[in-house]
Amino acid sequence: SCNCGSFALNVTSWFCPYDNDDEYTDKYRSSLIQEMFDEGFSKESIIDNILELDQEAILKACPWLEPVLLEETSIEDRVVSYRLYLDDDDFFGNIDDDYHFRVRINGFWFEKCGEDPIRFLGTAADEEPWQVSHYLIYDSDVKYFRFKN
Repeated sequence: SCNCGSFALNVTSWFCPYDNDDEYTDKYRSSLIQEMFDEGFSKESIIDNILELDQEAILKACPWLEPVLLEETSIEDRVVSYRLYLDDDDFFGNIDDDYHFRVRINGFWFEKCGEDPIRFLGTAADEEPWQVSHYLIYDSDVKYFRFKN
């Protein structure tokens, strides 16, 4: 019953980067995405802004994490990677967005998609777009976090 976030962050309940406090909520985040879209911001600009806000919210909700560059980590570090998907081409004018976490444990990368089983991904970090289904392709920049010792 856990999702990609709960698996990657080693928590026992469903985790998302918003709705962890009264300020950065799903409603606020969705309205910000829509507002930026309506004001003509590019998809890349919207993703970059939301990715930064999500990173801040993840760090606030998970004090055991620290932001890192992947090359700053050692093979023994538990590393979490995070990306976004945003589709503004919906036939009905809707904006579809999603997030996804992956985790490196003892040098091996894994992911969990929703309630699906955990999948082994190999030993190399994947900077190419993550295609987890036919239509879900996470192609934002990748944010990395390391579990603090």
